[in-house]
Amino acid sequence: MIHPKAGEDLPEPLVNLQAANPGWSIWTSRGDCGFVSRCYATRLGELTRDQTDRGLAMTVHAETPDGLSHLLAKQAEISQDLAERGLA
Repeated sequence: MIHPKAGEDLPEPLVNLQAANPGWSIWTSRGDCGFVSRCYATRLGELTRDQTDRGLAMTVHAETPDGLSHLLAKQAEISQDLAERGLA
């Protein structure tokens, strides 16, 4: 699911991130009033307290699509590690 600003589309790098990460909703914040726009990804579904304590996040954000891509890859690594250890 994509959440662009009203009347706008997400930039192509974020559309590509959405396609590569179907378990996440990719969206951007508005950069009004001197605030920097940010790229966000919110996990679809829920996490347990134990999962968040072990490093999984419901929402991650970065200033650039590349930064967001890095954070999503890190979340995938943590998920994989937890699953391999039987903690997912």
